Amino acid sequence: MINNKMQININSLNKSFGSEHLFTINSLMINDKDKVGIVGRNGAGKTTLLNIIMGLDEDYTGHLSKIDKDKIGFLRQDLNLNLDNNIYNEVLLGAEKYTKKEEEIENISMLIDFEKDKEKLNKLNEQYHELITEFEDMDGYKYKSLMVGIIKGLGYSESDFNKKISTLSGGQKMRVALAKLLVSSPEVLILDEPTNYLDTSSITWLENFLSSVKSTVIVVSHDRYFLDRFTNKIVEIENKECYIYSGNYSDYIYKKKQRLISEEHAYKKQQAEIKKQEEVIKTLKQFNREKSVKRARSREKMLDKIEKVDKPYTSKNSHIRFRYTPMVSKKAITVEGLKFGYTENKKLFNDFNITIGSTDRLGICGRNATGKSTFLKLITGILKENNGLIKKNPKCQVLYFEQEHNDLDGSLTIIEELRRSTGADDGEIRNILGCMMFSGDDINKKISTLSGGEKSRVAIAKLMMKESNVLILDEPTNHLDIETKEILEDALLSYNGAVISVSHDRYYLNKICNRIMYLTGKDIKVYDGNYDYAMEKESIINTKIKEKTLEVKKEENKDNRNTSKLSNNKRTAYEKELKDIELLMDKLESDKEEIAVKMNDPDFFSNEGKVEKVSLRLNDIQNLLEEKELRWLEITEILENDKE
Repeated sequence: MINNKMQININSLNKSFGSEHLFTINSLMINDKDKVGIVGRNGAGKTTLLNIIMGLDEDYTGHLSKIDKDKIGFLRQDLNLNLDNNIYNEVLLGAEKYTKKEEEIENISMLIDFEKDKEKLNKLNEQYHELITEFEDMDGYKYKSLMVGIIKGLGYSESDFNKKISTLSGGQKMRVALAKLLVSSPEVLILDEPTNYLDTSSITWLENFLSSVKSTVIVVSHDRYFLDRFTNKIVEIENKECYIYSGNYSDYIYKKKQRLISEEHAYKKQQAEIKKQEEVIKTLKQFNREKSVKRARSREKMLDKIEKVDKPYTSKNSHIRFRYTPMVSKKAITVEGLKFGYTENKKLFNDFNITIGSTDRLGICGRNATGKSTFLKLITGILKENNGLIKKNPKCQVLYFEQEHNDLDGSLTIIEELRRSTGADDGEIRNILGCMMFSGDDINKKISTLSGGEKSRVAIAKLMMKESNVLILDEPTNHLDIETKEILEDALLSYNGAVISVSHDRYYLNKICNRIMYLTGKDIKVYDGNYDYAMEKESIINTKIKEKTLEVKKEENKDNRNTSKLSNNKRTAYEKELKDIELLMDKLESDKEEIAVKMNDPDFFSNEGKVEKVSLRLNDIQNLLEEKELRWLEITEILENDKE
């Protein structure tokens, strides 16, 4: 059974595919409002675990208990969207529990209006009050504004609300499905790689939403910064075992390191003790005396009874090291007065200047289609600037990692591609490919058959085989698992040259970069610091801009008042009426609250005459409120239009 605080409880669960054992979970408890991140290598079983929790995979042994399935929300890969709906109406389907409750309230309200029998009226009023209380408890009055906030937060503007689902791309449909799920407000929210189709601003919004939402959240993600922002528990599946760590992703990294150190220490200590005892046993046996032999056997029995400490698991990882050739000058690349655009009407760069030092680690980030990858192609010489100057140090040796890997020949095998592009002998190529976890027949795979992650590892292997002092990397962590990302980052931190990276990976930008070039589409800012520092400064600047805009609007309003189309008397009359309406509406709302308090009294419905009188009064108040709200909106619009 699940108690009020525990949402999911797993004990002694074993999952296999045929004869291949996937993982064991000895004990995993997920409690109310937990924010859980599930991590592990590709193929470790993360998505399989989600399917088991959802009841989509029941082929396992062990025990799983959980809250009712209809209280769990899961973002399915098949999406199940109505292609004829527009975005707003499709997301509204996710708010079914709110719309159904609204419908019930409306139906009861209509019955009350026409019911003449006092006893039946009392019962209807009781039902009405219960429904109103339930609706308030579930924050029903906020669901429409919540829904609009979610749709906008996931990257859609109000002008997109009427777009048909059938016209959207796969990624856009996924965002609609995610919005629909979030609006449904399930008790447990399960998400599998939710950031895949989101830009940075939408990911930031989702982080804040998941941090504040009342639901329990379980998420599989390779986005370390995302996991760092809102999780309070990390579940790792490694070497067919499940490890649980309290805290966010950074806490998990630290605690895992401490666990491995502790396990290594315990293993070495026991091995030393076993070796010592074996040497003593060997010595005792050499005496070849009865007492000595007995003592030797006694120690052997003791050794047999010892519970052996397993040798700590060491995962097979890539080994990355970039070859560096010195550059004497402190300047690597200088950009002066850069102007570039794919069309005359839209300039991505307009008189842009930057100097990139020989040891700089420049991270380039910002909105999509603002020129990030274009900048890399300009400084590598793939594209030619319209105007301005891009100067490279004569000693610059640049290597370029292309995001789409168009530099890889799909018709060749892995080893043929490296022979073609590096000219190295097969022995060196095999060693480097082994460092990138390509072994045996792997090296004979065609490039065209490789996954995104495998292509990235081939591209990194090519970089490792050449000397450089400037690395230019376009989304280098795309398609890599977390372990390979971290090995790449450590290699870049050990590299003595300049690193220029375009990346959406905020964890990477924080760890690697000491400068950030931030593109908004309107301007380009360069900050001396990592990603968090740059975003803090950007937030301060944006706040000042908003404050300045508000000041300008206030001044404009003052000027508009002086050129008002309404006469002073007419405006004064409207303003007085508006104030009177607001006072009356406050009074009516106060009266409603008093009536609600009375109706909460269990004895209230025992007095039929009183019930009827109060119900009529409540109905009058509601009608008057609606009437005054309409008049308030009408006058407000008149006054606002008069300012324009």
